[in-house]
Amino acid sequence: MPDLPARFATTAPDAPGRLPLIGNAFQVLLNPKRFLEAMRPKKPVLRVRVGPFEFYLVNDPALIRQINLDSDVFHRGRLFDVVDRSLAASRFHCEGAAHRSVRKKLTPTFGQKGIREFAPAITRHARAHTDRWQDGSVLDIGREMEELAIGCTLDFLFGTPVTGDELAALRHALTILPRRFALETALPAWLTALPVPANRRFAATMADLTTLLDKLIDDQRRAPEPRGALAALITGSDHDRPREDVIRADILVILLAGIGTVAGTLAWAIIELARHPAASEQLDRELGAATAQEDPDLRALPCTRRMIEETLRLHSVTFLTQRASTAVTLGEVAIPAGAELVFSPNALHRDPTLHPGAGRFDPGRLGSTREHARAGSYLPFGIGAHRCPGEHLALTETVLMLATVQSRWNLRPVPGQALPHSDRVNAQPHGFLMTAEKRR
Repeated sequence: MPDLPARFATTAPDAPGRLPLIGNAFQVLLNPKRFLEAMRPKKPVLRVRVGPFEFYLVNDPALIRQINLDSDVFHRGRLFDVVDRSLAASRFHCEGAAHRSVRKKLTPTFGQKGIREFAPAITRHARAHTDRWQDGSVLDIGREMEELAIGCTLDFLFGTPVTGDELAALRHALTILPRRFALETALPAWLTALPVPANRRFAATMADLTTLLDKLIDDQRRAPEPRGALAALITGSDHDRPREDVIRADILVILLAGIGTVAGTLAWAIIELARHPAASEQLDRELGAATAQEDPDLRALPCTRRMIEETLRLHSVTFLTQRASTAVTLGEVAIPAGAELVFSPNALHRDPTLHPGAGRFDPGRLGSTREHARAGSYLPFGIGAHRCPGEHLALTETVLMLATVQSRWNLRPVPGQALPHSDRVNAQPHGFLMTAEKRR
């Protein structure tokens, strides 16, 4: 959709259901996924109000690509402002040359060569974790995959196990932070700063987390040979050695992005495979040959990768934000300078006009994810300058972990359960119980 000259641009229509004063607040806050999915077929761009906040919801895939690729006009929006209150120092959240510099510095660690070297450790983690399961035991699959993802990601970062109270404190903080960021995106800053019990508890959690991460950073600095991805984050010459608050924020960005995506994708993939026997049988045939190797290569697991890619399509992030730095025309709509723009990867992935039978788990549909990504209809890791730098790590972890789990265990849903609710911003299937049956 080509942009119209500014003099011909129109005002974005209001989203349906808007009420006086509160706008679309009830719809957005009660079930953001349902609201965003319902808005996709309405118009390419809609104006949405949530109380005092107004944003433009971008639905058209070509326009979504535009607001993410045109970095001269569009920058990270309100969601990232909220994250920056806690992680302002992170080099991942800067723009322009500074952002490119840190991504270049991490390329050896997050690039394909670095991930290939870490791949055997991923399989070892998956084997060690599932060795603790008992034949016939009932598992909370969301919690199990979260524990596996946390252990593996911490090993990748620190090159050494994090256990006991330190592990419990990290797990607690990493559970709270995503929910807090989503809440603060929809509420005024003054409300989340009031000295009420919930805000005090969050401040205490962040203080404890700061103390713990500073200790882990100090341990690495004192080590004769720093290990893991943290080694790349803490190195620097005397004049540009990164500060502790910068390293701490970088660590949290990696943990939050890595653990949530890996754990949620793994758990949902296992649930979907249990619900779709034909897909599970197809995977079993591949794993029968591939897992005969001590450390299966990712290239030997194309079917497993398709299972993960389809899971990422069906269970994706609810929304991301951008901001217009200047007045601009988006398609046929005039966007004022400073306007907040929202797009929903989840709604995009569930649009039946882009993905026929969009609500169905069908690993065969994504024969070429590159084609879908170029068309702007498949964006599980974002797009543009701030595309997730850990994409290759997340794909490698989820593929190898799924291959390891599925080759050793049959996981069956406990009868009588409904599927986990997916009305939250980044819902994890916590509380969904599955019976583990050892493969013979």
